[in-house]
Amino acid sequence: MTPLRPWEKEEYKVLHGVPNESYVSWQSFESHRDMAMYNGAMSMVQKYEKHIPRFTFENFSVGRQKVEVARNQLAVHALQKQADFILMTDNDMIYPVELFDLLIRHHADIVAPLAFTRNPPHLPVAYTYRSAWDPITKQESFQAVQPGHLPENALVRCDAVGFGAVLIRTEVLKALPQPWFFNSTGSGEDIYFCLTAAKHGFHTYMDTSIKTTHLGAQHLITEAVAKAHWQALELPKKTASTADKHQEVYPQADAHHPPEPVRI
Repeated sequence: MTPLRPWEKEEYKVLHGVPNESYVSWQSFESHRDMAMYNGAMSMVQKYEKHIPRFTFENFSVGRQKVEVARNQLAVHALQKQADFILMTDNDMIYPVELFDLLIRHHADIVAPLAFTRNPPHLPVAYTYRSAWDPITKQESFQAVQPGHLPENALVRCDAVGFGAVLIRTEVLKALPQPWFFNSTGSGEDIYFCLTAAKHGFHTYMDTSIKTTHLGAQHLITEAVAKAHWQALELPKKTASTADKHQEVYPQADAHHPPEPVRI
């Protein structure tokens, strides 16, 4: 089922929030600067050409002592500013300048671009939930989607995604209990948020046609770098357990007609 829905008003507010580390690389700084300039320019074009819908932007950042604290502060600010969407991007990544345009076309509750973990083997930060409880770690079980089983250039329905970049409707925040972002286990505050949202009827997606770059210690972690590591480690292993017999793949549409989602 596609997440597309009709637009309900003419103008929407977007908060672009960044949980900042103490050090910001020049590559990520320039990427965020370029995004801010692009979003501002497009907002002016939409205003004077009377586009419907139109989007206005505010940029906001907070220090990241703990990432979940920073994300909660960004979410509070978004609601205080009566924003309709919150776009979160991390400052150790590089993004296409039109990131917001590419994500908003899906009209989704929660949607992220393709991204990979910083450390090898650089798995995609798309996750499926396994209804199990680990008595040792005392946490619910999540499994990263294995290489070769995440559809390329498609909109994919996930149970959770990493929040290196994510676009969230603020109506999701309004429906969930606080704190929205919480991490007392190894699962991460982003997975916690997606799981809580799912329990309240909201869906999470990843658009694997939107490519991002994770700034690693020794190299830039792009899709090509990740695939090279998978090949060296002979991933994916050809086992029946990693195959998804119920996966449905839809044709990729163009930029003006986003693809139907795929379920992993």
